[in-house]
This record gives sequence, structure tokens and C-alpha cells, in this order.
Amino acid sequence: VDGRMDVLVGTMNAYTPNAVRYSREAEELGADGLMIIPPYYYAPTDDEIFSYYRAIAEAVSLPVMLYNNPVTSNVDMSAKLVGRLTRAFENIRYIKEASMDVGRVFDIVEETSGVMNVFAGERPVESFLLGAVGYVNPFGNYLPYSSTLLWDLLTAGRIDEAKQIQKGLDAINEVIAEGHPTYGHQCYSKALAEAAGYPVGDVRPPLTRFDQLGQEGVERREQIVAMMQELETLAERMQPGARTG
Repeated sequence: VDGRMDVLVGTMNAYTPNAVRYSREAEELGADGLMIIPPYYYAPTDDEIFSYYRAIAEAVSLPVMLYNNPVTSNVDMSAKLVGRLTRAFENIRYIKEASMDVGRVFDIVEETSGVMNVFAGERPVESFLLGAVGYVNPFGNYLPYSSTLLWDLLTAGRIDEAKQIQKGLDAINEVIAEGHPTYGHQCYSKALAEAAGYPVGDVRPPLTRFDQLGQEGVERREQIVAMMQELETLAERMQPGARTG
């Protein structure tokens, strides 16, 4: 990206020394920051999670973005734990909060006295109203304009228009979820990115490749692409400078 934007590297690992090693390597390679999910699968205690992030935060000078996604990691970091980490380490000031609990955004902001920068993983409109400063989700891979405009509308106070964009994104998300039994976004994000002109290859094994979905997958992709085009058209009518509805 040649310095046009910050690059965060995911250096998570269930084994703390490996996570530390990967984090140091990312820093040496020029990463601007790290985004790290807690040790997964075995559901560690708060003290164990704290020691994991402490080892990483003390090993690098990069900003560390916490990543709370209990659906995929089997670990749910509480607002109190996030507050504890924020107070202990100056390079822990960001979190992607994807617990599906929008109220958690408010809890984290309150627990950290507004010091922690919360990025929503879901429900950007509601999260913004509760104190989130941004959001991170797969839509940016194939709907970059609509995804960016949604947040621009929110920060401009054009909430009703932002809701329309989120409604369109939600509809696409529902169709994707219907087309894959578990985590459809990994598979369809790749296919939709290619359809949008950003070929990025297939998912890695053991995740299901798009070509393994057969004709049903092709038809569903066509349905989603049509929805994407409709949403992009709507977004174009809401460009900054247009009259607020």
C-alpha cells in the first residue's frame, strides 16, 4: 500500500511465545500495528489472557488492537478485562469488538473512560451511537465505497441515510449466511471481491472453496452481486455534499 494506509497484522497464536515471536517479526517487517485475538479454544481465565497480552505488549512498540470474537475463538473478553489491559499498557488502545452484543461497546467506553478506541465488528450504526470510533467487517473487501460512506454519513450526522446503507449490508449478509452452514463470509468474500474487480484467490484449506459450492453458489453470488450494485447506486446518491434527508 506504500504508506497510503496503516497495515495491521494478525499475530495471534494459542501459544504465547509464538504470538510474541510473530509480533516481533511483524514489527521488523514494517507493520503499523497488530490485531490479536486472545488464546483460543481452551477458554483461558482473565489472568491468563492478561499475561498473554502483557507478553506481547512488552515485546513490541507497535499499537496492539485487541480482537474480541467469541463466536470463532470460544473466548469472550469482558469490558472489565479490556479496561484492565488499557490501564496497564499504553500501546493497547484499540479493540475490534465482535461479540454480537452492541451494549458491550458502551460498557468498554465507560470502563476505559473513553481511552479505548472501540471498532465495531457488527451493527455499525448502533455501535457509533454508543461510542464506537469505527468498524471492521468483510464488506470492505467487496463494497469499499458503501462501507466507507456508511461511516462518513454517521460522522456527518446523517444517521437515517446511514441506516439505509446498513440495511442493505444486512440484507447481503443474510443471503451469504443462508448459503453457507458456518462462516460463509470467508468463502463468499473471496468470490465477491473477485466479482468487484479485486481477485484475491481462494480461501485456505480446510475452508470450503467457492467452486465447491456448485451451481447453487454461482446463483447465490449472482443474487448478491445484483444486491451490491443496487446498494452502490444508492450510496452514490448519498455522496458527501448532497442534501441531508
